[in-house]
Amino acid sequence: MKELSAQGASKAFTLIEVLVVLAVVMMLGALVTPVIDRPGRAVTARCLGNLRQIEIGYVMFLSDHHEKFPWQLSSDQGGTYEVSANGPAAQFQVLATYTSKPEVFHCPGDTARHPAASYDVLNNTNISYFVNIDAVITNAPSITILLGDRNLRANGRPVNTGLFNLATNLNVSWAAPVHPQGGSLGFADGHAESVPNAKLKAIVQRQPTATSRLLIP
Repeated sequence: MKELSAQGASKAFTLIEVLVVLAVVMMLGALVTPVIDRPGRAVTARCLGNLRQIEIGYVMFLSDHHEKFPWQLSSDQGGTYEVSANGPAAQFQVLATYTSKPEVFHCPGDTARHPAASYDVLNNTNISYFVNIDAVITNAPSITILLGDRNLRANGRPVNTGLFNLATNLNVSWAAPVHPQGGSLGFADGHAESVPNAKLKAIVQRQPTATSRLLIP
């Protein structure tokens, strides 16, 4: 990976190091920014905080694994390639070293799900977020969807649990809303956004690959 800036090798920053710094800064900003007391705003803020913590975990995983996500690596390399079709739980369990509490995988607005008490019992029913197992860090990470709220609708129909092929030409929207303002998405560069229905379709259309495989819990 080409280093982004340098005055000598000792002062150079890699892409992963920059992403770590940016993710931490965004996380701290979310903690100190006051939340306006409107219905759903506090829940949305907590959900975005969850996504940022998960993203920080993935960025640290990338740093330790030659800029590869878990789904790009076999199990003997610390990855999850062989179990990618088993749902998002396997993709999140590998973050136990980097993310201390599995509660971050549960959105407080997702009343149909309950957070896991520990990583030992974490399974797909404790998870509120899908994960994109076609995401890579080297291909337009700032627009690549990495994870997000599970309540998706495609061409007017709710997306079911399991492996879902998200094509850029699909009419995608949020199903029964977890958040009044829409839904939450996290991107491969470490930032997260609250995304209204009016913006979701455009984000999907801009994905760098024609089809992305999402694991829906």
